[in-house]
Amino acid sequence: MIVSAEIITMLGGFATLLASGGTFAMFMFRLFVRLEARVDVLAGEVTNLRGDMTREVAELRGDMTREIAQMRGDLAGLSREVSELRGEFRGRFDTQPAAE
Repeated sequence: MIVSAEIITMLGGFATLLASGGTFAMFMFRLFVRLEARVDVLAGEVTNLRGDMTREVAELRGDMTREIAQMRGDLAGLSREVSELRGEFRGRFDTQPAAE
């Protein structure tokens, strides 16, 4: 059986096309695997950041709660001081304040 030159050329062309297509497919698969690994790393970092932010918000809430409690105590002390000052004014000047 004799094979013509055109058939050999076509078979060679198909083999080259198949080889280049397979090489391209393997290249794309490697890129996809790398991309997937990077996405997994980024997802882990986002999860870590979310946890860190949650802890920081909880700490800030605790700090704010303590600060507010301290301010309430300071306000109560200041109210007592103003009340004492009002009593001293009444005692020294023997008058009633105009606001009452």
